[in-house]
Amino acid sequence: MKITFTGSNFKKTIQVKAKKPIFRLLEEERIRLSPPPIAAIIDNCLFDLDYKLKTDSAVELISYRDRVGASVYRRSLSFILHASVKSLFPKSRLVIGQSISNGYYYDFEDPKIKMTQVSLKKIKNRMHEIIKQRIPFIHELYPKQSAIKLFAKLGYPQKVKLLETLKGSDTRIVSCAGFSDISYGPMLPHTGFARTFDLQLYNKGFILVFPDPEKPDLTPKILPNPSLFKTYMETKEWNKIIGVRTVSDLNNICINGDISEAIKVAEALHEKKIIQICDKIKNNRKIKIILVAGPSASGKTTTIKRLSIQLAVNNIHSIPISLDDYFLDREKSPLDENGEYDFETPGALDIKSFNKDIADLLAGKKAILNKFSFSEGKQVAGTPCRIPKGKDFVIIIEGLHAINPRLLPDIGKEKKLKIYLSALTQLCIDDHNRIFTSDTRLLRRLIRDCMFRGYSAADTLSRWYSVRKGEEQYIFPYQNSADIIFNSALVYEHAVLKIFAERFLLEVRSDRREYVEATRLLDFLNLFVAISPTETPPASVLREFIGGSAFAY
Repeated sequence: MKITFTGSNFKKTIQVKAKKPIFRLLEEERIRLSPPPIAAIIDNCLFDLDYKLKTDSAVELISYRDRVGASVYRRSLSFILHASVKSLFPKSRLVIGQSISNGYYYDFEDPKIKMTQVSLKKIKNRMHEIIKQRIPFIHELYPKQSAIKLFAKLGYPQKVKLLETLKGSDTRIVSCAGFSDISYGPMLPHTGFARTFDLQLYNKGFILVFPDPEKPDLTPKILPNPSLFKTYMETKEWNKIIGVRTVSDLNNICINGDISEAIKVAEALHEKKIIQICDKIKNNRKIKIILVAGPSASGKTTTIKRLSIQLAVNNIHSIPISLDDYFLDREKSPLDENGEYDFETPGALDIKSFNKDIADLLAGKKAILNKFSFSEGKQVAGTPCRIPKGKDFVIIIEGLHAINPRLLPDIGKEKKLKIYLSALTQLCIDDHNRIFTSDTRLLRRLIRDCMFRGYSAADTLSRWYSVRKGEEQYIFPYQNSADIIFNSALVYEHAVLKIFAERFLLEVRSDRREYVEATRLLDFLNLFVAISPTETPPASVLREFIGGSAFAY
């Protein structure tokens, strides 16, 4: 067989006689890359490195620096953590939580178990022992009923309930170091590949810290983020009220016909939060500017419309302004390292004009607010605006960079309320597997782009890396400066997004690199029982992406 390996600035072709795992071939050929490969893409499909090649193949080697590779590493390391805890505390129930910075938060369901540096060190040492033993991850295909019996015997009711709601007759199971789980994607060839990690005490639990993406041999120090953590805990309590913590909970509610009530409660909790924000504004009339920032597809546009309605209830007039209307003309936009237009940086905005317009409005002057035509890629005739005399008012500014300190530096802090908005998914697949928050936003954006903006699913998937890079560089660093963090995630939304996203993802051709991501997302959506979009209220933030909203966009 003729095998061609490629990677970052690397290419090598070898001849192979016997079928061997990819990682064995790399060892025999002494192919050593930095950072080392941990997965492979063949014909736009993702494989473990223990995959045995059967025909002539072009093999793209994937490292931790690649987002796809990072997910393989994190999944495998999380597995090792659970295997370690099971061996040390066999009767305990360790539950995965949210993503915090560069790690995952975990705690024990049993309040009697208190995390200390001593117990954390025991877990860490056990993980190092398992890693040192280079134990392989074993993948096996079980008949569905056999898999259900296995997890019932192991004491994992969430996995049993999930399998009972899934289609298909077989289930792929992965096992290692005395622990077994449903397979949700490729793993490392053996535990020895997961050399870099850390455990840090955090709140009542701890964080499994992953390697730094830019320096894969090092782990960063996790800094406290009390506001974000509080928001996660608030959402966790919301999910308890609704009665949904895992995907199997959601699926069973759908099957039992109780989903309408769950949706009403989820939406009411959102509205309650918006009312609380507006009451805070009413009680502090020094506030004249509301800044609503957040990453792509977090629901900023719908949120400010709902804020405007509740402000009107409090007899406060609102003037909405979108930072998207302050984009520079296309030819004046900055370029990224690949020579492409970079619309994620604050440098793509006409900040000078924006600051002047807001200053004029606050001074009682008429301002000609910018208007940007995305179809033409340039500024068009602006909109005259003046604050009505004698009316209590606030200016609501929404955009990716709304809480960036480069905006409105001359306006006093007491006049501004900064709101950070994101879809911080708290729903978990089960005790051991979480849902990526970024996947929720990606599915929202993909559906909106396909339905209303003329982009294909492949187009959105191809842009997502640069979008995420811009968020990490220009948005996430300022979330701690927000006065309020609002979670726009809805516990039921994946079951609705499934209806739309599956169709668009199936259109991604297998000869495109985006097919890897499309396949992963389709596998993820297969976990959910679908919900009819008619169940979603017209004022829901979800309507911003699937259509049928009570608001005009």
